[in-house]
Amino acid sequence: MLCVDAAKVLTTTGEWRDVKTLTLAEVLPDGETRQNSYFSRMSDYRLFAQQAQVEVMRRQLKHSRAACAVNDGADWIPAVVTACRPDAVRILDFYHAAEHLAESGHAAWGPQSPEFQVWFERYRRELRDGDPDCVLAALSDLAVQYPHQAQVINATQGYLIQRRENIRYVEFKAAHWPIGSGPGEAAHKVVIQSRMKGTGMRWHVNNIDRMAAMRNLICNERWDSDWPVIVTARVAARSQPMTSPAAPTVVPLVSSSSTSSSTSSSTSSSTSSSRLPLGFKLRSGIPWRHQPVGQARARPSSPLENG
Repeated sequence: MLCVDAAKVLTTTGEWRDVKTLTLAEVLPDGETRQNSYFSRMSDYRLFAQQAQVEVMRRQLKHSRAACAVNDGADWIPAVVTACRPDAVRILDFYHAAEHLAESGHAAWGPQSPEFQVWFERYRRELRDGDPDCVLAALSDLAVQYPHQAQVINATQGYLIQRRENIRYVEFKAAHWPIGSGPGEAAHKVVIQSRMKGTGMRWHVNNIDRMAAMRNLICNERWDSDWPVIVTARVAARSQPMTSPAAPTVVPLVSSSSTSSSTSSSTSSSTSSSRLPLGFKLRSGIPWRHQPVGQARARPSSPLENG
C-alpha cells in the first residue's frame, strides 16, 4: 500500500510550505497494514516522485505481487503513484469521499438538521457498502430539490463522477484492500507535526529537507544503521582536496598592433590606454597656469611678500 500526502510547515519568512510524504506499508490478508515506512521532502511533485524512488526500491514495491494506492483526490497525487507503481489499484480515501458527500447535505439542510443526519447516514452507508451510482443519483435529485444550492451539490457529484473507478469500495473490500488512508494521515503527525510544527516553530527553507530526512531515519527505525553511513560519507567528502580555480584569462580591450605601433616615448601612455575601452578618448590637458587658482600660485612674489 502506498499513500501520498502533504503537510504544511511554517518558514522563517512567514510562508507555509508543503512537505510531501510517501508512506509505504504491508497489507495483511484482513486489510490491516503494518511495517510503515516514510519518505518526506519539500519538493515539487515531479521531483518528489524521483526522490522517493530511494524508498520505493528499498521496500521493493515494484516487485510486490500487487499494490494499492489509497489517497485523497489531490490532482498531483496520481503522477506520483504512477512513478512509484503504475499498476497500483487506485482507491479514493473513503473518509474524504464522505466529507464531500456531507458538504452537499450541509448546503441543502444545514449541518445540525435532522434531515441532514438521516440523509447522510443513509448514503454514506450506500457509498461504502452498496452501489455508488445510487449515491450519484441521490445527488442529482438533491440538486433538483434545492436549486439555490445546486452549485455545491453538482460540484460534489462531479468530484465523485470524475473518480468513479476509485470509489468501488465493495470490490476493494472483497479484495481485502484498505479503503482508508490512515497510515498516510498518521504520517503527518508521526513524521512532521511532532517535530516541525511545535508552538512558535519556524524553519529556514534550507533546513526543512534536512530535518525531514532525519525524521524519516528515526520513524523508519534506521537511525543506528544509516546514520553512521551518512556521517562517514560526509567526512570523506570533506577530506577530498579542493582544486584551486584556474586563473582568469585577461583579454585586452585594444589590439596588440595598436600598442606595438606606439613609440618608446609614449610607452607609459599606451600601456594605460590599453586598459581603457575601445574608442575612449582622454580630454586634452588643461595647463594649470591658465586656471584662476593656477595664475595666483604662479604670480611672482612682491617685495613685501619676500621680506
